[in-house]
Amino acid sequence: MLSSVMPMCSEFVQDISSWRRRKAGLLSLFLIGEGSGEDLAGSGILPEIVLGPVLAGMQDEHPRVRNAALSCAEHILEYPAPDEGSFQEAFRGELLPVLVESLGGPNANMPRLQAAAASAITTFCDPERLRAEWLDEPAGPPGSRLGQEAVGLVLLRSLEGLVPPSGSSCVAVREEAWAALGVVCQVLGPEFGSFYGTFVPLAKEIIFAGATPTGPAAAAAATPSEDMDAVRGKAVEAIALMGQAVGLDLFREDAHQVIRLLLNEQKKTVERDPANPQSTYTFQALARMAGVLGEEFLPYLSEAVTPLLAALSTAAEMKLSDAPDADAATLEFEDAGLTAMTMDLRGAGPQVFGVNNSLMQAKESACKALYQYTEDLGEGFAPHAAATMSVVLPNLGPQNPVAVQVVSAALVPRLVGLAARRAEAATAAGGGGGGGAVEWACEAQAMLDASVDALTEMVSRLGGESGGGGGGGGLGGGSAQQEELFEKGDQEPACVVADSLSNLLEGRCSDGGDGAAGVLRVSDERLLSTVTVLRDVAAASIRRTRSLLAATAAAAAVSAGGLGGVTGAEEAAELAELEEGEEEMLVSVADATGWMIRGRKAAFLPTFEAVLRPLVLPLLDSTAAAAAALPSSHRSFALSIAIDVLELAGEGGRRAVFPEPLLPALLQGCREDELAASARQVCAYGLGVAADFGGPEFDPHSAEALRLLLALVAQGRGGSTAGPAQEEDEEEDDEGDEDGEDDEENEDDEDDDRWENGALTDNAISAAFRVLFARPGPVDAAFAAVPMSGFVGSLLDALPIVVDVEEAHVCHRRVVDHALSRHELFFGGGVGGGDSSGAAVYAAVVVPKLMAALAGMVRYQPSPEEGTAAAAAAAGGGLLPSYGRSGGGYGAGDPEEELWARQLVDKETRQKAEEVLVRIEGEYPKVFEEAWAGLGEESRRALQTTTAEICAR
Repeated sequence: MLSSVMPMCSEFVQDISSWRRRKAGLLSLFLIGEGSGEDLAGSGILPEIVLGPVLAGMQDEHPRVRNAALSCAEHILEYPAPDEGSFQEAFRGELLPVLVESLGGPNANMPRLQAAAASAITTFCDPERLRAEWLDEPAGPPGSRLGQEAVGLVLLRSLEGLVPPSGSSCVAVREEAWAALGVVCQVLGPEFGSFYGTFVPLAKEIIFAGATPTGPAAAAAATPSEDMDAVRGKAVEAIALMGQAVGLDLFREDAHQVIRLLLNEQKKTVERDPANPQSTYTFQALARMAGVLGEEFLPYLSEAVTPLLAALSTAAEMKLSDAPDADAATLEFEDAGLTAMTMDLRGAGPQVFGVNNSLMQAKESACKALYQYTEDLGEGFAPHAAATMSVVLPNLGPQNPVAVQVVSAALVPRLVGLAARRAEAATAAGGGGGGGAVEWACEAQAMLDASVDALTEMVSRLGGESGGGGGGGGLGGGSAQQEELFEKGDQEPACVVADSLSNLLEGRCSDGGDGAAGVLRVSDERLLSTVTVLRDVAAASIRRTRSLLAATAAAAAVSAGGLGGVTGAEEAAELAELEEGEEEMLVSVADATGWMIRGRKAAFLPTFEAVLRPLVLPLLDSTAAAAAALPSSHRSFALSIAIDVLELAGEGGRRAVFPEPLLPALLQGCREDELAASARQVCAYGLGVAADFGGPEFDPHSAEALRLLLALVAQGRGGSTAGPAQEEDEEEDDEGDEDGEDDEENEDDEDDDRWENGALTDNAISAAFRVLFARPGPVDAAFAAVPMSGFVGSLLDALPIVVDVEEAHVCHRRVVDHALSRHELFFGGGVGGGDSSGAAVYAAVVVPKLMAALAGMVRYQPSPEEGTAAAAAAAGGGLLPSYGRSGGGYGAGDPEEELWARQLVDKETRQKAEEVLVRIEGEYPKVFEEAWAGLGEESRRALQTTTAEICAR
């Protein structure tokens, strides 16, 4: 259809004789993009549209054409650009200068056009799509009206003329200009510092001028208009974003002044009108400023939290429609300014209610603000955890919109964690006694119990079998709300809730037998109930996926034949997206179940046998026909649970799943190149677990397992997922940095595939080392004619593990520990006895590779902030001066813990690696000298850097 419509649009937009036709052509492009934006982007004609009609339209002589072009430009900014990059990256040089010029120039004194231009700039300056250095690029060619100044400087000066409260700009222009300024601050970060002194006084003037008057004259005072309320809200939002951009040192004095005013306003606003839109701006701004101030915000916290809890406690204003059908009810409520929401009523079935949308937005904003406080203030929020939980749990119910439920669910495990750490700290400080410690422990345990029950019910409601059934007997866990979500292809809420339940269970399922006394504990009855619900949710997801696959096959058949083929392809794409959502659901369920297995260990086995075994084991059928019929996500789900049982549930767990059916399923999965990378990653990891915990039954299969794992390593390292272990020169380092930037810019399916393939390779490397360490005898016997130095050397060449950092810590620790113990895999059989000459020859081959691998493991991994600063320094700095960087927040975590969490080894392993290097130099001086000479400058620097120097950073 595009091929038929676009020539007509082009004819209209190029008609110089009629501004009406030009406007109509642009509006047609806008409307086409409303429903076909992705198709338009993928058609190959998007650059022609942007560089032609839209750019020309924004510079048209007629204001109505310019207005239509600005609307069209803002809409197009949300399309994906060619080559899977961002639209901003592809067309910034052509579009941004024209947008900046549209803020003034021919649009001066035309409020509608200036507001439209500011709104388009807000969309363009999406912090997730726009990089700060792009604002340093020249605004125009030599001799142009904008000149060659940085386009960011020109943009900020243009906004400076639009935001003053006493300026000539109308309210709508000021509102959009403040919104644009806020996103520009987010993009620029510390580089905004040179403009901080210009914009903050203007924002404060608006904020303070709009404060609610107090005293006897308050009743007679004029109430600000709703339009001015919107401007004030945007100014409040902008000043918080400016503070985040420039950091505490520059923001401190202004922050305390604004916080004091906003706290007073927040209390009055919530008391007067909980649904007032000002509440949303205030909630968000205070939370952002708390992240900047950190510990300095704690004296304000009680005042900040109280109105949030009041907003969350406000009952939803709901009306039941008597319209004849759901569509009519939805229209009725939209006309009344309410949001339609479907709920199940016992005995009446699904009913449509109207909900006060402003009130729900205030509740959602309040919950998000509380979530941000727990993240930024950490332990400082602990005294408010119980009170917050008491109002958060009711918001998990179906009477609230899904957005409120989901944010509340994400907040629950954080609150329990804060309460638990507070109780544990009090217990430790008081030697286990003290009434306060006992009271806090009981309070935290009660919070945990209530939270597990609430989240379990919510997972069942949002992720279980829908009431409409899916065959096999409904589980009764679904709801009309769930059906509505799944019809829209939105399984994310159910997945978020399942993740929250997993986070809640993490570390809290111990039976007390492992020395975890004093840790909050999920009771046996509650654990059994939770496992049963998770089993039912997984079973429902599996049934839905099977139905989706059947529908996908039907859609593919339609797309293959004649008329209706496009429709069939679209349906197939939608169904594939639904299937991906179901896969995420199974991953979340497997994670939550895994924490329960880790906690209970062998004591979990009866629950596995009674509840999970009937679902899990049939999914492990490795026969060719059965494996081909099973989606990768179903196999991954069953494998993950069975591997946890083998690894953690003791001898009984091993007998329950090993060798049949787990081992054949693991081997088969590693053989299948067409199997999803995520599923093969699970299989690779599982073979490593089987080598350690499979007992003698694994020995006959150890050689095949090693061959399969080495093939996966060779496939991964030979492809595009990751380069060789050691980085020998600056050029390779630069390439690695560029790859990292690409990963940040392109958060799309291609990046997900890259990560999954890299994680597959990493887990195959780790598992291969486990096989070599755990099963040396069977491996030696199977590969008697092959030098062991070849196997070991190829694996050392593949180190370090860089994608799956969690597995990197485990694998690198294992390698370093064995090297420190002079394991024969690294030094040959002559170390400590035997044929010393043979060992020397062996070591001459392997030790240089070991040193290179150690260099890759211990190389310092900078924080994102350090990486950005280093890149800016390397580029000679930007045109906009830097004024420092915002801190990570008071509750952001222990700096040393964060440092070691991003390294490829933990602190203890790095210290051991230093010992290994000293021993190599002492025992193999010639080999050490030759190996050192062969290392690149970066590798030598990494080995020379001490652990103490890393800690000092």
